[in-house]
Amino acid sequence: MIEEIPSLYKVLDGRPATRVFEPAIRAYGEQRRKHLKLYNGVAETLLKIKGSGAQIIGYTESMAFYSNYRIRRLGLDGVLDVVFCPKDHILPKGIEDQRKYPAKHYELDHTVQRHTPQGSKKPDVDVLESIIEELDLTKERTVYIGDNLMKDIAMAQDCGVEDVWAAYGEAHERESYELLKKVTHWTTEDVIRESEIKSKGDIQATHAIANFSDLLKLFKFDDKY
Repeated sequence: MIEEIPSLYKVLDGRPATRVFEPAIRAYGEQRRKHLKLYNGVAETLLKIKGSGAQIIGYTESMAFYSNYRIRRLGLDGVLDVVFCPKDHILPKGIEDQRKYPAKHYELDHTVQRHTPQGSKKPDVDVLESIIEELDLTKERTVYIGDNLMKDIAMAQDCGVEDVWAAYGEAHERESYELLKKVTHWTTEDVIRESEIKSKGDIQATHAIANFSDLLKLFKFDDKY
């Protein structure tokens, strides 16, 4: 993608972007590995819920490749029963030859991956409804945990499932979040939509937790969840 940005033609001067920007790519990878970690209490809590027989389902807007990377890197492959996410972009011709590992390396071994409809973005009650139906769950025995009041909590409430706000995960008010929007792959329409979502009013979560382990105080999980 970098090689197709007109403003960088002069910088690249016909050279491969992976070579020209190798120091930046390496620095990014190092920082990602350094900072990508679970919040306190998440691993232990998920394992206890898993041990109870309850299903653990992931639903994310992050595309398949990045979702897979995080799940594998964080040791959650197999802890999550299923993860729902968008399909990846079509890979440019020849990109497979540049990958360090074969395609199988980037796939999940235990967690089942299923895809959300193309173009769907949270909040999407229809998608949440379809996940519950597809996995033969019941709304009465489903708990939805998310860190965004509108995109997660309001969606869960509109769907009719128990909602839990992970208050410790809220990052959208940080100064760095504004910088992220400026350098992201989001379109202008995406940024406007995000702003509109945040301005829709005061959402009150049914439950709010300061630590992921607080889930065990709120619910008794078993094989019917």
